Amino acid sequence: FWTDGEDPAQLIRFDPETLEFRDVHRFLKQHLPCRSDWRFLEVGCHPGRYLWYFHQTFGYQVSGIEYAPQACERTRRLMAQVGLPAN
Repeated sequence: FWTDGEDPAQLIRFDPETLEFRDVHRFLKQHLPCRSDWRFLEVGCHPGRYLWYFHQTFGYQVSGIEYAPQACERTRRLMAQVGLPAN
């Protein structure tokens, strides 16, 4: 499903107002504060869309855990390519 030939920005960034995420986005914006001292952990984080979302939307420090070695390395590369400070 995930290929190396795709633009990293297209894999990671997404519009939170899309039909499938719009209601979740509105709920999160209503109930979560914007805090640069808060952390977000995503389990099974490849390709990093939610890491990007929580960092960009709320300013959180983001970390991800990925269980597939190739996906883990690819996520690290994608984060570096888009300048996302993620662990």
